Amino acid sequence: MESQPEVPQPQVEEYSSKGVRILGAVLLVLGVLLVAVGAIYFSVQAGKLPSFLGKLNGETIHRTKRGTAALVAGAACLIGSGFALTRKR
Repeated sequence: MESQPEVPQPQVEEYSSKGVRILGAVLLVLGVLLVAVGAIYFSVQAGKLPSFLGKLNGETIHRTKRGTAALVAGAACLIGSGFALTRKR
């Protein structure tokens, strides 16, 4: 019986633990900021928002679509940071 030549396996690089922790920390900070922005959108009237959040002069409504989007994005970032920071090393 002839032996078959051994096929070299491709090298698989492992993710840097330091890089994953940095990514987790960035996602954590971003998630907290987005949740805070979402809470601001729900609690402050559109006419009283800071200009960088999309102030609408004279409006008394709340920006619920933007608030919901910020809360969902913040929750996704927090979940991603949880996975990045608690994975096995």
